[in-house]
Amino acid sequence: MKRSSISLIAIFITTLCFAETTDSLFLSGVRKGNAKDYAGAVSDFSKTIKANPNHAEAYVKRGIAKSYLMDYEAAVEDFSKAIEINPKYEQAYYQRGLARDLAKDYENALLDFEVAISSNPKNADAFFQKALTLAVLKRHSDAIDEFNRALELDPENAKMVYYRGVSKTEISDYLGAIEDFSKTIEIAPNNSEAYIRRGIAKGSLKDLPAAIEDFTKAIEIDPKNEGAYYNRGLARDTKSSIADFDKAIALKPNYVEAYIRRGIAKGMLNDTKGSLEDLSKAIDNAPNNSDAYFNRAIGYKKINEHSSALADFTRVTELDPKNVIAFCNKGELDIKFEYYADAVKALTKALAIKPDFSIAFYLRSQAYAKLNDKEKACSDYNQAKQLGYQSSPFDFKKPCD
Repeated sequence: MKRSSISLIAIFITTLCFAETTDSLFLSGVRKGNAKDYAGAVSDFSKTIKANPNHAEAYVKRGIAKSYLMDYEAAVEDFSKAIEINPKYEQAYYQRGLARDLAKDYENALLDFEVAISSNPKNADAFFQKALTLAVLKRHSDAIDEFNRALELDPENAKMVYYRGVSKTEISDYLGAIEDFSKTIEIAPNNSEAYIRRGIAKGSLKDLPAAIEDFTKAIEIDPKNEGAYYNRGLARDTKSSIADFDKAIALKPNYVEAYIRRGIAKGMLNDTKGSLEDLSKAIDNAPNNSDAYFNRAIGYKKINEHSSALADFTRVTELDPKNVIAFCNKGELDIKFEYYADAVKALTKALAIKPDFSIAFYLRSQAYAKLNDKEKACSDYNQAKQLGYQSSPFDFKKPCD
């Protein structure tokens, strides 16, 4: 009897020590996670799990740490294990949804957020994350519904109101967006991004003075916000815009869109050299940006560097197969260089995109004429006239003469 009592005491002490060790490892992992020592947190939670393989919370915490380390696949595995241990673990579904979202597995992320919401219909964060995922999938109307549900639970959440405004902008509900961004500013007066977004919405409604005012306020709040300068540049007159694009580029030297817009502005002010330099810089930073090639092609054509213009228009047609103006210009330059068959191909593609494009019919008639196909040349020329094309003294020879 005495021996048995001693054995029970020993087992009890061992169990206490085991629990204390497991708890201390778990708490150590929590502390390391809070201190952003995610690798250390993973190590401690792994030891916790080794000591207690059914510690669902340790799996969740380790999954969170792995997410911070951008090891999303391993994080999903940990959250799934926690769910296997406890199928009703709401936070495990929610966190797995976040990890799947970060891994761009959006459809499965939505399923996880839906389970989390089903488990806890008052989880505003789950509604919010579901809304953000729907927005990424361009399902903005559905996203707005979920933002509304999140805001019913947390009506003063500036971030939720802000992102609802972003989705409203995407469906061209600019007045609704302005209302949301104004509400965001009311809750968080120093939110420079809300001012920028409201300015963009006002600009979309052609209220440029009000848009400029919002961009200027954003700059006052955050003088290093390159986006505020860029958007103000878009709203200002051509000459004034250059100073804003200068500032945006100074803050972000690889700001491709700012180089393009500054290049366009310089071209409009007849600074062709400066324009081409900016557009070339944009291409250096983004070799597949069709807008940069398109505007550089326009610049080259303006100064009669037709070979360079043709090369750039050709590149645009490769990058943006729906750019009808690029195909038309390519066709025109192909004719100039006597590439008549190529011109016909380019202009035929232009007409496939825009069947009533009178200039394309006219140019193709000239290419057909050079290829000695008088029937097609005459047909295209008459079609161009029917569509309202007005010939000028500088036109090519009329193919029906």
